Amino acid sequence: MAKSFVFLVSLMVAASTPLVARAQIYEAVGTRAQGMGGAFVAVADDATATWWNPAGIATGAYFSGVLEHVVLTDPGTPPTGGPAREDSVGDVAIALPSLGLSYYRFRVGEIHPSAPIGSPGSGRQDGEAASVDLRSLAVNRLGVTFGQSIGSHFVIASTLALLWGGTTTVTEPASGQSVSDASDLDTPTETHGDVDLGAMVSLGALRFGVVGKHLVEPRFGASESGVTLKREARVGMAITSKGTAHAFTVATDVDLTRTPTVNGDIQHLAVGGEALLAHRRLGVRAGLNANLVGDKRVAPSTGLSLGLKSRLFIDGAYTFGTETARGGWGVGVRSTF
Repeated sequence: MAKSFVFLVSLMVAASTPLVARAQIYEAVGTRAQGMGGAFVAVADDATATWWNPAGIATGAYFSGVLEHVVLTDPGTPPTGGPAREDSVGDVAIALPSLGLSYYRFRVGEIHPSAPIGSPGSGRQDGEAASVDLRSLAVNRLGVTFGQSIGSHFVIASTLALLWGGTTTVTEPASGQSVSDASDLDTPTETHGDVDLGAMVSLGALRFGVVGKHLVEPRFGASESGVTLKREARVGMAITSKGTAHAFTVATDVDLTRTPTVNGDIQHLAVGGEALLAHRRLGVRAGLNANLVGDKRVAPSTGLSLGLKSRLFIDGAYTFGTETARGGWGVGVRSTF
């Protein structure tokens, strides 16, 4: 079992070479995950495992269902004219121990100066760009997740996804443009397939997870401004302590790939924790997410869950954005039994 897990990690690292990804980021999905700073690959035990780690569907409750909406901006206070990015995701997913069904709607908007500030071609000498590039990526993702247990401690699973959507890039005068204008652009529609692969090892209180995403590398748009969803890989570890009335989890994740964005390359290290109290009717979360390359930006986050009934929860998360680090929020309804 241990050799199988090491081999799978090595395979995903090799498949991700060169270590460059594009467009979507892990933290754009999942209210619980956002509250823990994005430390969720080894935690994923609800229906958002269909995104975070397909193998997680076999490690949670017999049934899990989520309905969520998450918005992240990078930086948290986007400057007019950019560079800035906004991720908006709505999702609905259900998961059983060996089967998951999911639908995700991604909208990624980016804005950045189209010419160097003060360059001869820009025609400006006052420290402002003459124009900006606005790009919008809209993707719908319908997925089916299958999991298989190998022995008592090891699970391997995959998500087969159908993607449809497209990307648009336009150049506009810089005056008054914001990242929300990029998100509002109309996009064409094309269809692609995709595959995610994940594994989970559970050894008592310890959990180890690894996931590879976009193994098919679907591409939207044929021109130079098109977007390829490059292969990504991420690993995580979690320690859990579970009781009848409460449970505690501490987790950490690290990206094995880099993602180029309008704010520079990102490769995230995440650390977070979750405490389920009051007979698991109350959930409290906190986390930190740091960039390991380029600007070492740190984004703290927190989250809260309230049980309306024994199996129905309202989830919320908030990431404390600044002028240099990303910010955002997430809300959702979750059911488990």
